[in-house]
Amino acid sequence: MFDAYAEQYKLLANEYQPYSNIRFIDMRDALKDFPVPAYTDIAHYSPAAQRRLAERMFEDLSQFEVIRSGLKR
Repeated sequence: MFDAYAEQYKLLANEYQPYSNIRFIDMRDALKDFPVPAYTDIAHYSPAAQRRLAERMFEDLSQFEVIRSGLKR
């Protein structure tokens, strides 16, 4: 299901490339080989997966200087 969205995000990433303040980040690999169940049903993440996704978002956002200075753990 998420692979279909990935194609759309690629198109959006290309469309918004000229705007330095807008980026699309592919996080489909964030739960690859996750050691516990990542979903509670077909569309909802388990608490452990939610935490991993939040950590991944933090990692990704901390790569941008404009955001990095305001991030707190």
